[in-house]
Amino acid sequence: MKSITKAVMVTMLGISVSFAAPKPKAKAISEAVLAPGAYSAQVKGIVCGGCGQLIQQTLEKFNGIEKVAVNQDEKTVNFQVRKGSKLKLSEIQKALQASAGKMGMGADYTLQNLKKVG
Repeated sequence: MKSITKAVMVTMLGISVSFAAPKPKAKAISEAVLAPGAYSAQVKGIVCGGCGQLIQQTLEKFNGIEKVAVNQDEKTVNFQVRKGSKLKLSEIQKALQASAGKMGMGADYTLQNLKKVG
């Protein structure tokens, strides 16, 4: 009986520790400086050519982003970050959300599933 009680206590302790472990915060990720290279992301809010054009114009305003391409059908955005730039994902997201606000109609231009592809 004592061994069963000990096993239950050890299991409970392990479960409580796993829930108490700190989780990485989204803010820390968004504050990271993007490394130079090619990126691809999904933007669910691309519903028309105007959306794509506004997203492209917004990204091209950043000194450090080049080769922006928006694919309306696939709802993706591809761009390159130049070497030496100090762009934070949070700055890009903020500018895209401001552009979405200008578009209106509940537009959401948040970059999702951002991946470095080159």
